[in-house]
Amino acid sequence: VAGTDYTIAYHETNWLQDQNGFWYYIFPVAVGGTTENLIEQCTAPEGSAPEGYFLSVEIVASAMQSAPKTGVETYWGVTADENRITAVPSAD
Repeated sequence: VAGTDYTIAYHETNWLQDQNGFWYYIFPVAVGGTTENLIEQCTAPEGSAPEGYFLSVEIVASAMQSAPKTGVETYWGVTADENRITAVPSAD
């Protein structure tokens, strides 16, 4: 549970989060390229884990071809222009 079992700090520049907690990098990434880091730091509170236990963070990524933009919009349900994702699904 965030804030109880661990603390996490996000570097939100060029990332958007949807209503389900999924993060989207707003720019296309070239083959062999990388995104900016999303997570700045993730730590377990001092003394919170029983002896022999440690914090393990699993990152699951998904990618798809960014052009044509209709593929990204249809598959992920985001709004995009030709250069970036401009909006993600919200609870509104």
